[in-house]
Amino acid sequence: MSLPLIYLVSQVLLYAAEIAVVRHRRLWPRALDSNRPTAADLVAFRILAQEQERTPQQRVIVEIAEATDVKSKQADQLTLPGLN
Repeated sequence: MSLPLIYLVSQVLLYAAEIAVVRHRRLWPRALDSNRPTAADLVAFRILAQEQERTPQQRVIVEIAEATDVKSKQADQLTLPGLN
């Protein structure tokens, strides 16, 4: 077997495994706009947070702010005290 064919088969198998996980956990559709996450985005964030827990005592909590809260926090960060 040639090397390019082995590479192509391995890539197809990798994509198939990723698609199987997304279908099993129902992680679709994902949002194109990160300011308006879908239910699948929230599930994905929770799964990613659980993956970061290293010990049984450690807990990672995911909290999603509303888009208006994010914009107001960004505006607060842009106005620095004493510079206006």
